[in-house]
Amino acid sequence: MLSVEGAYDDHGHRASIALWFVILLPIVVACLAAFPQLMFKPQERMLQLTPEGWSSTIGSKSGSKPWKEIRGLAETPEGLLIVGDNGNAMVVPQRAFVDGSHRAAVVADVRSWFAASRVSG
Repeated sequence: MLSVEGAYDDHGHRASIALWFVILLPIVVACLAAFPQLMFKPQERMLQLTPEGWSSTIGSKSGSKPWKEIRGLAETPEGLLIVGDNGNAMVVPQRAFVDGSHRAAVVADVRSWFAASRVSG
């Protein structure tokens, strides 16, 4: 009769998995932490908010969305949050506005255009 006792070293297998975990975890965490910095676009962003929607240019890249493709708007301490139907969002930061009254006027316009897109579309 053949005995397989001791043929599989469970402790060694667990130690190997633990070693890979100890080695790979810091690498994965470092990559996740670096991702926003790697994806950061240092060029100035130009954002236009119009009755039709928004358009943005960063360097040679540009994009736009009509208000009917926007899921919602929210005012936050960071700025105006614009959420698209696809779940992507952008924040128009406080520094984009000259002052509080300018911000209030822009937000009122955007809310009006957003509401109009719901009625007409």
